[in-house]
Amino acid sequence: MTPAVAALDAARRADPWTHRWGLYLSPAAGEADSLLWFASPEAAHEFVALDLWPALSGSPLPPDLAEELAPPHAGAAGHGFSWDRLEGLNLALEPVAQIHWWGSLKQLYEGEDPFAKDLREAWRQGAGRGPQDFSGLNDADAGAFCQFLRDVFTADDPFTESD
Repeated sequence: MTPAVAALDAARRADPWTHRWGLYLSPAAGEADSLLWFASPEAAHEFVALDLWPALSGSPLPPDLAEELAPPHAGAAGHGFSWDRLEGLNLALEPVAQIHWWGSLKQLYEGEDPFAKDLREAWRQGAGRGPQDFSGLNDADAGAFCQFLRDVFTADDPFTESD
């Protein structure tokens, strides 16, 4: 297993309860979509900049893309997780993947974006709480929601190479 594939595998298996910065990845090759989790915003940006391309393509990052995928400058607003930045990254990553969401676990608990709302509704339906509830989560539901994220997005890893 290459270091980039190992980094992808680790991010897919990380616990969102302890690794509270994530991204939702759709590989272009048709592998399963997945949520990836990181301990810090810097770790998430570093993964996108250095490991995502080689993990999915099996080839080194083309030099002309290195600058486009480089992490944001220190002190970037919102930890560098802007929708404009994401759009630019997706243009560069188009041959291998698209990132449909990125940010903090708190954004999934409380966010008003469609991805966060859909995940909360799916969790509530699975927990027997009925459909059409897009409201934010309370603290008592946080642990169960994190377990839901792990259960749904950490099944068999389609990226891991056989040993």
